[in-house]
Amino acid sequence: MALGLEPRRRPAASEVKALAEQTAKATGEIGQQISGIQAATQESVHAIKEISGTIEMLSERQRDRIGLAAGLVGGKIAVRRQQ
Repeated sequence: MALGLEPRRRPAASEVKALAEQTAKATGEIGQQISGIQAATQESVHAIKEISGTIEMLSERQRDRIGLAAGLVGGKIAVRRQQ
């Protein structure tokens, strides 16, 4: 043995099989985690769309109220000018 290096031993078939099984299990777990993340993302997108719709509805109502108030104020000013 040159330079004190140990010779590499080849893994036994049972070790290769065990590693393959561990890899398959880990791959399955990662797939489940990805599916969970995708589902949570879809739920978040749905909730954001609902919130956005609510904000838009409230904004439209506010614009309507401002328009109504402006119309009332404008009407009062016109009445006062006529007097």
